[in-house]
Amino acid sequence: MPIEVCIFQLSQYPKETKVDEVILPTGTGQIGILRDHAWLLTALDVGVMRIRQGGVWSPFYVNAGFALVENNKVSITSSEVVEGSLIDSELAQQDLDKANLLAETAEDPLIRMEAKIQARAAQARLQASAECNK
Repeated sequence: MPIEVCIFQLSQYPKETKVDEVILPTGTGQIGILRDHAWLLTALDVGVMRIRQGGVWSPFYVNAGFALVENNKVSITSSEVVEGSLIDSELAQQDLDKANLLAETAEDPLIRMEAKIQARAAQARLQASAECNK
């Protein structure tokens, strides 16, 4: 029997689906969720969430957030969750290049830090997009 995944995003209706497995990006690494997983509340890091449904893995870009696992349901709350197949890899690469250049050249430490955050997000979008093209 599958587990249910519900994704909550700002300004969008919740999306629900039945899946076999979920891999979440957390601050301490990735965590896999299967049926009958113990109760869990975790912060999500910027990264790639993977969902397995019927033997097929689908990557999603996640811009941080929280995940609650209980009673075979994974509730994900994030400001942005994008299916990898919907990400423009060329645009993500351009964003990554711009952010890396700014991180290397900015004199203001606050601007450098913001650029590094943008680079991590662009890298995760690029990774999610690339995993769809395998």
